[in-house]
Amino acid sequence: MAISIRDCADIWSRIAAAVLDLFILVVIVFFLTFAAFDAIFFRGFTLLLGLPLLVGSSVSLAYFVLLEVYQNGQTFGKMLVGIKVVNLKNEPVTLTESILRTVLRCVDFLPFLYFLGFIVIVLSEKRQRIGDRAAGTMVVKVKVS
Repeated sequence: MAISIRDCADIWSRIAAAVLDLFILVVIVFFLTFAAFDAIFFRGFTLLLGLPLLVGSSVSLAYFVLLEVYQNGQTFGKMLVGIKVVNLKNEPVTLTESILRTVLRCVDFLPFLYFLGFIVIVLSEKRQRIGDRAAGTMVVKVKVS
């Protein structure tokens, strides 16, 4: 089924979902890295300095990919806002598509706070950020039946 522009999620829904997801990720990563910070700063295990970055990156990748693939294209933020990720055929996003769009979040984030991603979404006919364009995905409103 073809996707019309009316089906596309608006920029404000995407921002709201992103803020909610960021909050959830900060809480998760905080608790997971608390022990690492203790070991690094209070016990002198400087070999672990990169651990918080590694944990944060891994958790973020897993959060977006696993939820988008196994929860009907929705992270918790997208669920709360009523949007989801689909491919351009309006089918559920695949593992490869989700990994590609998630990895490219770092490009969308440039130069700060998703500025480039925001500009690309606003200028895109299908409201796609760089990661969506590369993966062949888009974010749509969830139809309530």
